[in-house]
Amino acid sequence: MNDYQKSLINELHEILLKIDKEGLKDDDFYNWLSSNYFFEDDLEEIIIKIKDAKNNVNIKKK
Repeated sequence: MNDYQKSLINELHEILLKIDKEGLKDDDFYNWLSSNYFFEDDLEEIIIKIKDAKNNVNIKKK
């Protein structure tokens, strides 16, 4: 995986964390997310999976 691809994964993780945090503090946004949710897993589960994938990339690089 090249550096640009790693950067994209890192950005995705950060954006999902921000979406999750914003949803927790804004009921309207949370309701919108709930009504328009398009992921198969819960957002928290996706965030954990992406974090694990990021860690696997860093481990393989060493």
